[in-house]
Amino acid sequence: MKRRKNIFKNKMYAHFDNRKSIESVKDYVYNTKKVKEHSFFPFILDIHKMEKFNKENYLENLKEDVEEKKEVTKEKKRNIMFSSHLDRYIYQLYNHKLNNAYNDYAKRNGINKCSVAYRNNLKRKNNINFAHDVFKFILNTENSYILVGDFKDFFEGLDHKYLKRMICKVLEKTNLDADYYAVFKNITKYTYFDLEDICNIKDTNRKDIYKHSKKINSDTGKEEYVFELEKIMTIDEINNYKSKYLHYNNRCGIPQGSAISSVLANIYMIDADKLINSLVTSNNGLYRRYSDDFIVIIPNVSKEEFEIIFSNIKEILNKNGNPVLKDEKTRVYYYQEQKLKNINKDFLPNIDNTKDELEYLGFCFTGNKITIRDKTMSKFYYRMYKKIKTIALAHGKTKNGKKISGEKLYKLYSEFGKDDEKGNFITYNEQCEKKFQDLDEYFISYKSRFIMKLKNRYNKEMQRYKDIDTKRYYGILKKKKNSK
Repeated sequence: MKRRKNIFKNKMYAHFDNRKSIESVKDYVYNTKKVKEHSFFPFILDIHKMEKFNKENYLENLKEDVEEKKEVTKEKKRNIMFSSHLDRYIYQLYNHKLNNAYNDYAKRNGINKCSVAYRNNLKRKNNINFAHDVFKFILNTENSYILVGDFKDFFEGLDHKYLKRMICKVLEKTNLDADYYAVFKNITKYTYFDLEDICNIKDTNRKDIYKHSKKINSDTGKEEYVFELEKIMTIDEINNYKSKYLHYNNRCGIPQGSAISSVLANIYMIDADKLINSLVTSNNGLYRRYSDDFIVIIPNVSKEEFEIIFSNIKEILNKNGNPVLKDEKTRVYYYQEQKLKNINKDFLPNIDNTKDELEYLGFCFTGNKITIRDKTMSKFYYRMYKKIKTIALAHGKTKNGKKISGEKLYKLYSEFGKDDEKGNFITYNEQCEKKFQDLDEYFISYKSRFIMKLKNRYNKEMQRYKDIDTKRYYGILKKKKNSK
């Protein structure tokens, strides 16, 4: 029972079927005959709009002589598909089965350490660990060429026939069993409704569909969301509108966001990973892939030798699933004597990228120092300043005239929230400090600087208003911490 509980994650969003617990449907989900005959609902496409932070514009705005402020954020869209509740449980189960099969295959074929994203057997390891290992490898070389690549529209571009062949290879079968094939067929030749179309049909908006409240789960004691809407559309509505609004995907790709997509992406790359890793390790190098991003480090070779290796990598990718490299995201560096130089002009003359900085999994490496990526830091500062300014503009009071508690602000952005269940940036920074202890001469911590900026900016904003006690909120939390 414990093992089954760990496999499944309950979600409370509204879909085409009612929300249900795994306990109520587990006999159905584990029945291979039922899965073989299961009628999957269409996915729902939700275009997530996110703010992408522009560090350059942000720094430009800080200059005193700037007349017109530039936009510091721009909208970034990401297509996310989510499945019905029963479908999701089936996908979760087969994700678990395929993950186990993939892990066994990866160990047998020497690629267990190559693929580091979406793994369920790399316990207690995250981007901090993976970045640490890469930077340590580079620093232990006398000199090395470094290739960083990114695949274009990775999930959307997976070839279905090739994917099926790789799944069979991992499962050690010539053909997929009927239940596996049913899952494969519905994750590749899938259908979906656009959430925007559904809103038009139902004369509602996205905000109302996601409208929810929070409550404490009596069994777990944890806070969870409770959505007001149970079903987005009925079966009759689906049938009435599918001729006009139902979309079909038959050519290539799998939906990003489904419970099974991540393991399928890893399985798709097994042959490419094996061949690239063999090529790289035969040259005493290191190869790591995190979903659609990868890094290759080749020490002690000439420029001509690396050029051949680079060409061979592109040929391997072309012949094994053909994931397409994004030229604009491809970077080549040369490292020697704690100096890192971008040498794109020697290998990718059409790409304008001359920064002598390697960004990898949220970190920045310059050859002699390792820091949390500047964009990540600037984004934290921007959000923190924005929240502080909101409090200041409201004169520290809510619309009802009550004093705004600064407790939430400091929990989000200071040491007072680092030990909360979710933690905050300080928590993350301390995890980085701990992992990079053996490279402490290179790793630069932002903890003290971050705390100082929070205090200074808070006081600066609040001092504009005489009716605000600038030290009140910080003092409250300090007393709370000291009383523990």
